[in-house]
Amino acid sequence: MNKSVNIILLSSVSLFSVGLNSQAEDINNIAVLEEVIVTAQKREQSLQDVPISVSAVQGKKIQDFAIRDFEGLSLSVPNFTVSRNAIQDTIAMRGINSDGQAGSEQSVGIYMDGLFRGRGIQSRFAFMDLERVEILRGPQGTLFGKNTIAGALNLTSARPTEKLEGSLSALYELEHQELEVQGHLSGPISDNIRGRVAFMVRDMKQGWIHNVAYDEDTPTSSDWAVRGSLDWDVSETLSLYLRYEHGNISTSGLGYDQYVIGDSLAAAVGLFQIPDVAAGFDGSSNIGNNVNQLALFGIPDAPAMDIGTELTMEGKTDEIMVNATYDAGHGTVTAIFGHSQYDFQRVQDADFNPLPAVYFSDAEDYDQQSMELRYVSDWEGDLQLIAGGYWQQSDLKAINDSRFNFPFLAAFQCLAAGAPTTCSPLSLLGVPSREMNLDQTSNMWAAFSQVTWTINDDLRLVGGLRYSEVKKEASHQARIVIPGTDTLIVEPFPDAFMLAMEVEPHDISAKLKETSTSPQIQLQWDANDDIMLYSSWTRGFKGGGYNSFALSTSLDDFSYDPEKADSFEIGSKMTLADGAARLNINYFYMNFTNLQTTQFTGNTGFVVTNAASARSQGIELEGQWRINENLQLSGNLAWLDFSYKNFSTAGCTQTQIQDVVAGNLDGEFTFDPDLLARSPAAACAAAGVNDLTGKTNQDAPEFTANLSVDYSQPVMTDYELRFRLTANYSGPYFAASDLDPATVQGKFVKLDGLVTFGPQDGQWDISLLAKNITNQNTFAYANDMPLFAGSHTVAWQRPRTIALRARVNF
Repeated sequence: MNKSVNIILLSSVSLFSVGLNSQAEDINNIAVLEEVIVTAQKREQSLQDVPISVSAVQGKKIQDFAIRDFEGLSLSVPNFTVSRNAIQDTIAMRGINSDGQAGSEQSVGIYMDGLFRGRGIQSRFAFMDLERVEILRGPQGTLFGKNTIAGALNLTSARPTEKLEGSLSALYELEHQELEVQGHLSGPISDNIRGRVAFMVRDMKQGWIHNVAYDEDTPTSSDWAVRGSLDWDVSETLSLYLRYEHGNISTSGLGYDQYVIGDSLAAAVGLFQIPDVAAGFDGSSNIGNNVNQLALFGIPDAPAMDIGTELTMEGKTDEIMVNATYDAGHGTVTAIFGHSQYDFQRVQDADFNPLPAVYFSDAEDYDQQSMELRYVSDWEGDLQLIAGGYWQQSDLKAINDSRFNFPFLAAFQCLAAGAPTTCSPLSLLGVPSREMNLDQTSNMWAAFSQVTWTINDDLRLVGGLRYSEVKKEASHQARIVIPGTDTLIVEPFPDAFMLAMEVEPHDISAKLKETSTSPQIQLQWDANDDIMLYSSWTRGFKGGGYNSFALSTSLDDFSYDPEKADSFEIGSKMTLADGAARLNINYFYMNFTNLQTTQFTGNTGFVVTNAASARSQGIELEGQWRINENLQLSGNLAWLDFSYKNFSTAGCTQTQIQDVVAGNLDGEFTFDPDLLARSPAAACAAAGVNDLTGKTNQDAPEFTANLSVDYSQPVMTDYELRFRLTANYSGPYFAASDLDPATVQGKFVKLDGLVTFGPQDGQWDISLLAKNITNQNTFAYANDMPLFAGSHTVAWQRPRTIALRARVNF
């Protein structure tokens, strides 16, 4: 085991053991932990009674430590990682993640007050005014539905209160000039109606990467959101909860950098006399499409390429839900009606280097309606029941536009060959645009039930089943046009042109119908009043779909099939030291078949296939120990062993693709000549050059750990100082799906700290927050640089930040 993990684990276990022994000697001075209530099984339960691996983060902790997104939340949760890239947030649990193309849902479902958010971009909206977040690891298909094959994130917003209350918080981060203001107002409107309004405004003016091409510090952002909710007691048995939420996001710049500069990129930069930026992290990049040096070589400007920065993104979301709850005496009937919509537009320099080679823009417009009807029993006797049905309809329109600067590419070829800039026919092709449009409609319904049988006072058996049916219709269009017009560039195309554009113009459509059954069996045994043991078997599904980057006329390239997982888990939840401590531990084994994989083509496209089987196993341990009224320790440790059982057709690295093009692998592998002519990347993958059988996945560190110390100290009679220090450890992991050795992020430990001063009654406080105190330079996402073999770009995570915050509560 890694030395850093040993230190964190042994320290926490030693302190835990010593503390339990000392508390056992004097139980009269025990300060107990607060009970944590969750809805991970569609009914309110104590966290210690839920027979699955679930972590719960309370809203107070999210507010206290300024956790603003799932990436920040994941640092303190075992086997849960989130990486942010130019497309969306990639959420991974136990080594399983989702691809970034628009046609796919996530492998980790997101639920907000029971309303499903299945799109990756929805993870970036409105992380504010929350009561708690529950992280459910492993398939959750029976109660939560399809597309939760790796797990689910169950968010609960703060509800309106019986008494008038409010808060206002202002935070300013010094290094990146970021201002964040949040607040809420809640209380009674009438005798039977309560309301709550919450808002958030966040503006960051200066990022952590200086882009020398545009002389700007990126990324910068400006986001805001507002939420209004009502609780209405219609009668003694019927209540309504209504929520409306609107959010806007605006981002400029990427925070990307050239991490590895290959020979072809170095040659191009040198040929065109472009100021270079060193590889690795030096706080600067020169990603841009505004290179003025090209005029020296007679290459005209390409205004259709330059957007004035690395990236711009504008998006908004609207969500409406109505939750009707009826107390039937023998149980509760709940109906949830929801409407969720978002749209965004994004433009970026897609070659991720200082050369004006590729421009990319995309947009999505998504609309979803859903309804869930659920009955949760409250019977006397040995049986309890959860049963219900679910319906959802959604429409997605996704478009993307890739522009290729052929005059520049031709000049590069010619200069590299020592020939005049007119030597290549590519120079005559101008700047064509590859436009792709996906129009997709999905309809689904499901029926589910779960029965709990109390065999005796100590033993319970739980069985569940969900049946789902999904119908999808999709059409996909790809065409090559003059940028900004509907004027088609018609065939015949030169071979070099088609190879660079990677696409066969097409207009295709398809339909699918899928049915799935998600069963589960759980056995719980209360060994005594403080220790619960459990075991479970669960099956999960992730639906098939359509690739928004489909490059050919083949329906096989357009569609992909569902994947399936069987999960086995045993664990224990222990309340120790008369309630002063908790220790939860579990072992899991997951087997995946027909695993969906997304492979970067090496240029500007993605291929989605069902190409792999895999297994994931590991151990997750979490504990809290309240030593006394002033001091508490919390920690977790996760071990993960992910391995592809069969994945011989993985996407190739850029270096491997170039070896195929150069013929360096002839005799070692057999290549399809037609496929090789159309797509060297596809031919490389089909020949099994990058066989990942027996290897791990991206975003799957073997060990992760967290240790936190919370301490409070009364001062000046009525005031209090509160301190928190957290150490977050991650072992090495691959940041790209092709497992290129150049994309390995090494092990690291990040330290976060918080100091808060205020009156003990909590009416106000001021805080100093420091994150990544030792200023570790890390990345969570990496990829090959399009068109330039051997070069890689990474998305650097935020370095050290220091912020001041003032809060008022009334």
